[in-house]
Amino acid sequence: MSCALRISRLEVPRSGFEIVRGVDVDVPAGQVTVLLGPNGAGKTTLLEAVSGVIPASAGSIHLDGTDVTGEGRVRRARRGLSHVEQGRTVFGDLSVVDNLLAAAPRPEIGLAFEIFPELDRFRERKAGLLSGGEQQMLVVARAVVQRPKVLLLDEISLGLAPIVFGRLIPVVRQLADDGMAVLLVEQFAALALGIGDNAYVLSNGSIVFSGPCAELSTESEVLHSAYLS
Repeated sequence: MSCALRISRLEVPRSGFEIVRGVDVDVPAGQVTVLLGPNGAGKTTLLEAVSGVIPASAGSIHLDGTDVTGEGRVRRARRGLSHVEQGRTVFGDLSVVDNLLAAAPRPEIGLAFEIFPELDRFRERKAGLLSGGEQQMLVVARAVVQRPKVLLLDEISLGLAPIVFGRLIPVVRQLADDGMAVLLVEQFAALALGIGDNAYVLSNGSIVFSGPCAELSTESEVLHSAYLS
């Protein structure tokens, strides 16, 4: 299995403090890699450094074998990296279709309605009038229609009921099964581990566990001390 995204010894500062410290993470194509950790562990900072929102101070980021550490966000996106950030940032005054067209040409947006048929009946509805779950579907779909090689998902369950997130999580698994590399940051540990292949636990900016999701699921002490605390 090829490594679509390789993060090596990455260090990322924020406001003068080193938030991410020497982190190594591999995200293979065709797999869901789960990143867990308590609030403030540095998960969002790590994803923002990978996508180019903020710079890293040391280490490297390789996308499909190419070192993109010094490249900007737009160039990384053109190379096949898509980042779904926290907050369900839809264009509220635009229709569902126009939200999708902002990300991809019209022939590509049909994929959005394939993975989320629920959105089909809302094609012309303003995105700001959708429910929270429907908006999150639209945000994920908007990233997917770009056909990325690597998809970063940062807490897509935020503010959603577990039953709504349960609708999103099989789609994440299917995207990986179709060949995409997915790095999933998530608060619902059990659901994330249930569809994931490999997992990392980040605590105080450093990786304290890496291994198969099935193994972490049985490591209740690691989950309790490094994730639930």
